[in-house]
Amino acid sequence: MRPQSEKKPERGVEKLPSDSAGEMGKAQPRTIAKRRYIIEVAAELFTERGFEKTSIKAVAEAAQVSTSTIYSYFENKSDLFDQTMYTIIDEVLQKAQEEAARHSDPFESVAAVMRLVNGSLSSNLLLRRIYTFQRHSTGHRIRVYADQFADRMDDLCREALVGVFVDGPSQCDDPVALNAVMRFAIQGWLMSASFGKPTVSEERLTEAFLSLLQAAAQGKAS
Repeated sequence: MRPQSEKKPERGVEKLPSDSAGEMGKAQPRTIAKRRYIIEVAAELFTERGFEKTSIKAVAEAAQVSTSTIYSYFENKSDLFDQTMYTIIDEVLQKAQEEAARHSDPFESVAAVMRLVNGSLSSNLLLRRIYTFQRHSTGHRIRVYADQFADRMDDLCREALVGVFVDGPSQCDDPVALNAVMRFAIQGWLMSASFGKPTVSEERLTEAFLSLLQAAAQGKAS
């Protein structure tokens, strides 16, 4: 059993995704399922305790596996955190891209992206905490992932908004600022929810913002 003070050099966050993704494609379904389960358990502990206070031993106990099993999938705690965050972020954004591609109407594409991303931020506590407090995190690794997620989400939302207000029949003088308003709205709601004081549900907030976008698009088009 490897000591808790992990001596193995950590991989940098910027190296994700790692080559392990390709290797997992060749793995047996049971192996993939176990790795996924460990990631889900780790996400819960990282959410409750933070990175520093979550140990490999704690993850192993919560997942009811041995620490050697954890190390057979992940190099060390930092690798486990990296792969956990990469999995969560990639799944949300991949689903959002798929939703956007399903709709030929630009506005419906924007709506699909907003509903999925905002819903994921609302329901996933780890993702919510990272996205909401990205600039206030004391941990370098968490700040890096917060920035990565925010940047990728901004790119996705801007692309969807451009389809409505630039490439589409409607016009907008500043779609980048419009995207910033959308981002600040959900961040404000998430922060309020983190302190237990949301005034409306996430669904109502999202639908209200979409109604404003639709009205703006129709007004510009006319």
